[in-house]
Amino acid sequence: MAREIGKHFLIAWVVAVCLLIAAVRDSTAVSMFLPIPPRQVDQASKAKAQQAAERLLGGWREGKFAPLSDEFTFEMGAGFPPEDQQAAYNNLKALFGELRSLEFVEAVTSPTLAGHVIYRFKGKFSATGADPEVRVLMNNEGKIAGFWVRHWMDEVH
Repeated sequence: MAREIGKHFLIAWVVAVCLLIAAVRDSTAVSMFLPIPPRQVDQASKAKAQQAAERLLGGWREGKFAPLSDEFTFEMGAGFPPEDQQAAYNNLKALFGELRSLEFVEAVTSPTLAGHVIYRFKGKFSATGADPEVRVLMNNEGKIAGFWVRHWMDEVH
């Protein structure tokens, strides 16, 4: 009986240690995104990302839903046709209202996105007190490879 209790205690102890190790690993996990120091941010690419976001969102506000220009990657253009842009705009407008302005917050990169930079902006919108994130992903050729508007999170996910 004592041997059986000891065996169960040992199993419980091993499971507890494994859970503790997993919890510590999760709490100390390093973000997959690394901020680019402000002095190293490519100002021309940052301006291009901001202007493209303002132009795209401004065009939507004016009812312009056209194929994406060559400043976007082929994949982005193929995956985001005018009808999908209009649906995205309708959802965006219902959530946040109309874009008023963008404020640059940071640029980040990731080893999993070699050669790509994410430019993060806080957007001021007409129908919310919150400042949603406008995120523009630029590839190493200076083309926009991704575009998102989402609720702001302090850390990039």
